[in-house]
Amino acid sequence: MTIFSLRAEFISVQMTVSGMDCASCVTGLEARLKRLRGVKTVELKPEKNLLSLELLDGNTVRIDRIRDDIKGVGFAPKDAKIRARGRATKEHGIWIFMLEGSNQRFVLSFSESIEKQLSPGQIVTVDALQPLPASPTEDLVLAIQSVSAS
Repeated sequence: MTIFSLRAEFISVQMTVSGMDCASCVTGLEARLKRLRGVKTVELKPEKNLLSLELLDGNTVRIDRIRDDIKGVGFAPKDAKIRARGRATKEHGIWIFMLEGSNQRFVLSFSESIEKQLSPGQIVTVDALQPLPASPTEDLVLAIQSVSAS
């Protein structure tokens, strides 16, 4: 019998990045992101202000680390569209999404029809918008667009 461990992790991240008008800086950002443990592919489209990452199974990449690397080369990270696998839980009446491998927690925002698809403790895959937090102390939020059981 084979047992598979289901990891909580980012699967892909697409992020709007402003200021990508320096070709050598774009190359530097690409190299920096490729060095992150768990990154499978990096694609930068400066003409569209878009960064796309595909991540390896079992990664522990953190969204704040991606944003820090972007800021480190002088660009401005914005909202991100993500696909992630994690555990949906309910704490004090608030839905939380946990990426257990990296201990990242997100407050969930979604429609009533999506809530009907969630059960506390369930492992799910979500497609969501992760807005740029206004401050470092603000809760990270995921605005779920779709959810499926993993």
